[in-house]
Amino acid sequence: MEEEALRPYLPEGWEPDRGFLPLGVDGMALMGLEAFECESGVGLNGTVAPMAYGSFWTAALPPEPLREENTVYTVRWDTLVPDADRRAVLLEAGMPARAGTASVGRSATSEPGLVEASYTFEGVGTITMRGAVGRDVGAVTDLKLVEFTPTERGLGIWRANWTATDYFAGNGVATVPAGSLPALVAGRTEFPITLTTGVWTFTEGTLTLPTRERAA
Repeated sequence: MEEEALRPYLPEGWEPDRGFLPLGVDGMALMGLEAFECESGVGLNGTVAPMAYGSFWTAALPPEPLREENTVYTVRWDTLVPDADRRAVLLEAGMPARAGTASVGRSATSEPGLVEASYTFEGVGTITMRGAVGRDVGAVTDLKLVEFTPTERGLGIWRANWTATDYFAGNGVATVPAGSLPALVAGRTEFPITLTTGVWTFTEGTLTLPTRERAA
């Protein structure tokens, strides 16, 4: 995605970034649409299994005081949170958290091939990604991932260590609802994407909620 299309949606002082995918094109940055069917995840009262997940985000560099060594950064605008009690806590803190579902249409993630995945955000609609993957990206081991969510109360900060195996990339097409933030950023409801699949594991995850009081 063009950097200038993303810049108006970033917090002040942040810069668009190519992120962890080698796009190799000047003036382009990484905008992410992602869907997961997870074996399990951590809820407020223990394990949630299975767990659907989806989000909309962009790779971006934070101001210097927020940077750390060997870390990938994103700004996460919207998040699918399927368990109601955790979703209620996030909403109370001013964080975006939507009910919804996610589906990844290819179970044999250890091989290249055709892929179709989708996720639905309550109040937004369904985002669909389809295409073919064939290029082996290689494994990712214990990469530090920090995602920031801008809110009226400040920044929510998600942290985790990320490991990826059976990681393949290819080309595809995304279809997003009219009027949604992805459509506003892209300027259209259907656009070409770099499509990736894999088995991803997130460990040692934490979330720091925004701390400022809501503006009157």
